[in-house]
Amino acid sequence: MSLALFLLLFTAGFLTARIAGITFWMEFTFLTISQLVALNPQNPVPSQTIIDAFLGMMFGMWIAAALSRLLWPVLAAKIAAR
Repeated sequence: MSLALFLLLFTAGFLTARIAGITFWMEFTFLTISQLVALNPQNPVPSQTIIDAFLGMMFGMWIAAALSRLLWPVLAAKIAAR
């Protein structure tokens, strides 16, 4: 679990060092990190638990993104630019 958390944090930090603001994938990474940290590190965590947590977060974020696009199809920044 520590190796998975390290790889996730290092990759996220390396790839987002020059990006301003928070993107969909940054938010996804933040929530996945908090989900991995919430697992009990005192006991061995099976790989399947980490995979299930990641897949559950991924599907939840995709559903949230799709619903937000259905409810708010135009971004506020595009409305202000008109």
